Amino acid sequence: MITKKWLWAPMVVAGFFLPGSIQAETNASVSITNPPGGVVEIPQGTWGLGKWPGFETDPNVGYVPNLTIRYLVGDGGIPRNGGIQVGFGYPTGITGAENSKYANSSGYLLGPNASMSHFFSQPQITTPTGANYVTVSCSRAGVAFQRALVLKAETYCIQCKVTSTTAPKKGDTIDVVFGSTASGGPGLAHNWEPHTPKVVVWVNNVGNGGGYVLTSAPLPTLLFTGQDANAFLTTAPVTADVGQLFDLTLCAIQRAGSTKFDETSVPVEDYVGTVTLSCTDPAAVFPSQISFAASDMGKCRVPVTLNTRGFQVFQVTAGAISSSSNTVRVLDPANPDDSAWFPTYFGDLQNHGGTGGHASQPPKVRAHQHFWAFGTQFICSLDHTQQKWASFANGAAQLAQNEIDPLEQKFIVLKGGEQSYKAAYECHHHTLFRDLNLPGNPIVYPSNYSGTDTVKGVVKYTLNDFLAHLHDQIVVQGNYEAMCVPHHTAWMLTGGISVFGLGNDPSNGQIRRVIEIASEKGSSENAYYPTDTAPWWEYPIGADLSLGNHHPPGDGASVVEILNSGNKFGFIGSSDQHLPWPQGSGEGGNYSSRPGWAFVLGDRTIPTLRMRIWDALMDRRTYATIGAKMPLNFYVTAGGSRYPMGSEVSTAEPAPVFRIIAASSAHLGASTRPGIQELHILKNGVPVQTNVYSDPKPTEVDLTWQDPAPTGDAYIYFRVIQEDGCMAWASPIWIDNP
Repeated sequence: MITKKWLWAPMVVAGFFLPGSIQAETNASVSITNPPGGVVEIPQGTWGLGKWPGFETDPNVGYVPNLTIRYLVGDGGIPRNGGIQVGFGYPTGITGAENSKYANSSGYLLGPNASMSHFFSQPQITTPTGANYVTVSCSRAGVAFQRALVLKAETYCIQCKVTSTTAPKKGDTIDVVFGSTASGGPGLAHNWEPHTPKVVVWVNNVGNGGGYVLTSAPLPTLLFTGQDANAFLTTAPVTADVGQLFDLTLCAIQRAGSTKFDETSVPVEDYVGTVTLSCTDPAAVFPSQISFAASDMGKCRVPVTLNTRGFQVFQVTAGAISSSSNTVRVLDPANPDDSAWFPTYFGDLQNHGGTGGHASQPPKVRAHQHFWAFGTQFICSLDHTQQKWASFANGAAQLAQNEIDPLEQKFIVLKGGEQSYKAAYECHHHTLFRDLNLPGNPIVYPSNYSGTDTVKGVVKYTLNDFLAHLHDQIVVQGNYEAMCVPHHTAWMLTGGISVFGLGNDPSNGQIRRVIEIASEKGSSENAYYPTDTAPWWEYPIGADLSLGNHHPPGDGASVVEILNSGNKFGFIGSSDQHLPWPQGSGEGGNYSSRPGWAFVLGDRTIPTLRMRIWDALMDRRTYATIGAKMPLNFYVTAGGSRYPMGSEVSTAEPAPVFRIIAASSAHLGASTRPGIQELHILKNGVPVQTNVYSDPKPTEVDLTWQDPAPTGDAYIYFRVIQEDGCMAWASPIWIDNP
């Protein structure tokens, strides 16, 4: 049985000074006074978190007892027409005029609202017997309040205005009860996401309608609980040097009827068991047993060192439970063969990470924190609209970086926003920004913008307009470093539109360097679709043939057709999921349960992690997978030099030598490492060699290849399919052979 448990600890935070006519509040505080009085149980056999359509409205699951916010009135008291406003939010540190929504909310990222229900469901004051009903009272008899929903930064806070001649005095308490059950209401409906936002109280202590003194207190922590974890998500870096100390991450999970980490998996955040760790490297240094403490919240980072070059795997066991880590390529930089390997980092460049609306902003930094706990080195958790992105992601990304890894030694957060178009194009892009310290909103609307955001954040200027605008900002004016990534190009959101999907790039490829070839929705590699009975990994993006959610061959939207038109892109994968966990099926539908991942090959000579990752993206040293963290290497030797994936090579050699290395890797949470089923070498998008491996299937493939029919200019890449269906694509190498 999985349960959810609220852990309550009264917290008191003194008021802060606010300049102006409002006086500094002294001896005032905010606290949470009443515990919820029990545990909310998730019914056994219910699907995983991302698949509970009735979670917030099921009285057996989604409601908790009321939450009382108590404000202790300070020295100044609160006169008639004064009062308090109460909401929930995360501090961002952004209060300046460069972001009006943050400034209007005193620098807090607020919630919930209609498209961002990541704290609790929307409060209401009209239906006493309904969920989320809010009441207010004062310890002093005769004090009356007028309640109202006040809009702050698109979020409704509860305003409690004193309407009586009897007013609260110093030492009185004002109780605001969210989810009051006094009139028979079911309580407070909450979202499943674990979170630790703050209660935010604005105080008008002079009754003149002026500014507010800000006080805050942390909400309780919501945990997924249950001692019967049945798997461990075990992640290590894709590459590590011999003798390098790094962190192995362990996460206790429970999954229902599945052999992989997917939408049925639930992190068990109060797991306190002991696990045994082993490794294929006989010279590895690591603790053989790891005990989870309650403070670990089900996730541990274990320091380990590998000392034997080659491919190595960790195994975690706890009783009958056995889970494999991903495969690690251990490198010896002094070895001439290993010098062709780049340190490889993996992450997600297209995660929405929210729990409400089509693509809502991540709750605080939970998406970032979860991915950090699962061993990623980078993430871009972005919003689906420019307007909302301008309001939230500026602060959320910086806040995440400051809280997780302020020195950026192991993990970086990228800013970004997804753009979509309703004109001659139906192609989405996501724009990534290198730096976090950009003033204000780096995406401003082009001068010819004439539309408004809809629920999906669709804007009504064309892709060409947007690319011209970015070219001016990035290339001409040099205002910031950014890139624009074509996103699920082969997916058709609405029928009947023939789309090339890329537009005219005035930067001549300077701001579009990589393309998304795979996400949780499938692959954009080809417009080929076989039959409805084919395995999911053979489907193009959209998968469900009956819905027509794909572009037909010849429409110019698949990655291969885009490359054949002369564009040069490296490959990345992205999750495109709307949950802050590294699993698939965040939106439902006939999609895969394996998320897409992006891998970048960093340059050892670049000292900082952010610049290593950014430089690799710009140089197209990237590859993509669906599901598993496979180590790949792909390079060509020409003229005595080696060129990695993503390179453009001009050579007089008629048939330069390509080196292809691929190693299988266990899907997240799987118990065993699968074999490699097929490896395809493609020239100009057409398979020219297919290796099908028989049992026992190899876990590692290392081969050289020369083009048997060199024909001048060409691009070469390879893809690999594991026997569990997980796939990988190495970025092309372009050969200019006059």
